Amino acid sequence: MARVAVVAAAVVAVASLSACEPSYTVKDTKVTLAVPCGGTTTVDARWAFPEGVTPTGMIWLQHGFARSGDNVADLMRRYSARGYVVVAPSFSAFGGCAINAAALHAAVASLIAGSPSPTSALQVSANAARSALGLPAVTLPTNIVLSGHSAGGAAMTAVGGALASNPDPAVSSRLKGVVLLDPVENADNAMAANLPKLAALPVLTISGGDSSCNANSSGTKALLPTRTGFAGVRLPSGCHCDAEADTTDVLCTLVCGTPQQKNKDALRDLAVDWAHSMLKGSPVASVYPGGETYEQLLAAGTIVTLTGTAGG
Repeated sequence: MARVAVVAAAVVAVASLSACEPSYTVKDTKVTLAVPCGGTTTVDARWAFPEGVTPTGMIWLQHGFARSGDNVADLMRRYSARGYVVVAPSFSAFGGCAINAAALHAAVASLIAGSPSPTSALQVSANAARSALGLPAVTLPTNIVLSGHSAGGAAMTAVGGALASNPDPAVSSRLKGVVLLDPVENADNAMAANLPKLAALPVLTISGGDSSCNANSSGTKALLPTRTGFAGVRLPSGCHCDAEADTTDVLCTLVCGTPQQKNKDALRDLAVDWAHSMLKGSPVASVYPGGETYEQLLAAGTIVTLTGTAGG
């Protein structure tokens, strides 16, 4: 069984970001997760659960290089407030099972493919988290969206490629989309290698401007040639820490800049309702081009539209 690493349960009420969309109170905590990499590697994993609703989808939220699940806890709670189970594991920056390692990406894909079996490592970890929070056990939803910040974006693209190309339709059909957050391509070119496998699924990015922290938008530059039509947005005044929002820290802000409130708000509004759209199978119109929220952000200069260049 998963050991409870931290039982500092947080109960968070997150205001609805879109007036017509549901919002739920969220409970979250941290337990351990057994990952089949290097034999078995045990890591910390934050879990968030909405109250008063049976979740119909799950979001895997992955932090960036040399970061942790704690740094994306703000966005994790926002995702969960839409009615979804969210897991945000913490992976090391170095070693054979580090965040940029192909072995880890394969291990994460196998974890997802193996759930929601009652004995799967992912289900065992979720059960431990719910027990720590005083909540009854719940079977993890089958439908999933992947979301990753920085190096976590490359990791989730690789995981998504593995899931989408799984020969078992019961596995491949579970992935509903990918939300990238200022993604950074890795040395193995994992994004370039896996994005073609995701051609039939929505893959959207919220990117900052070119900077050393996002390797001059390397992830965004890998994405756009593989997509046609709407591919996401850029935050012209954004910084690499925007996705961490209110749970960033001095390390990120000293190196990569301090997030502005308007960019934190825009990222949370768009990322949350894009993931929500992917999981429910129909778009929240307000956060896509032509929608009220989107057009207000566009008119204010907070975002610019990114368009795929495939076939162009």
